[in-house]
Amino acid sequence: MKLKNIKQTKLNTALKVALLSSSLGLASFANAISFNKGDFIASWDTTVSYGIGIRAQKRDNDLVGKANLNPFVGALDLQGRIDAPGRWSINSDNGNLNYDQWDKISNAIKYTTEFGFSYKSFGGFFRGTSFYDFTNDGKEGLSDTAKEFVGHRTRLLDAYVYKDFDIGSHAASVRLGRQVVSWGESTFIQQGINVINPIDVSKIR
Repeated sequence: MKLKNIKQTKLNTALKVALLSSSLGLASFANAISFNKGDFIASWDTTVSYGIGIRAQKRDNDLVGKANLNPFVGALDLQGRIDAPGRWSINSDNGNLNYDQWDKISNAIKYTTEFGFSYKSFGGFFRGTSFYDFTNDGKEGLSDTAKEFVGHRTRLLDAYVYKDFDIGSHAASVRLGRQVVSWGESTFIQQGINVINPIDVSKIR
């Protein structure tokens, strides 16, 4: 009976998370323009999206530094410091301290545009993105460096030209400029050579 209650609780929690995620899902608008004139082909794609994230759970004290929970923990004896709630380090709990339960952790609008063209065996590709987070850009407690990553940011992601050609009976291509290079096919194997270009977790927003 106890096991059944535990499973039911987990199921209810999963359903709540799913409903919350669907209600706060990312809204987006995309527009594409294509041009084709003989051997010249070009396309311009633009996506504007908006998303909001809310902290649904209370702060877990086990993830907060002991000194942040109790500024006088240093005055306790050794056993008292060991028994005090929280973790020893205070250097990795800012994310927990900056947002309370039901606080908005993100409220961002994002703009991404890309342009590509090709003429016979020659072509180019350019892509940029920009976002502004209404919650984090003016949030107190965040450094200017942090706001550059979670408050507002504009980046040029790709800007390169390429040339396709043949070497004997083999096809070859050369690209010059700013680009993403995938080293191998294994994207999800840890410690592989693809960590040279690590996944940008902040782009999940």
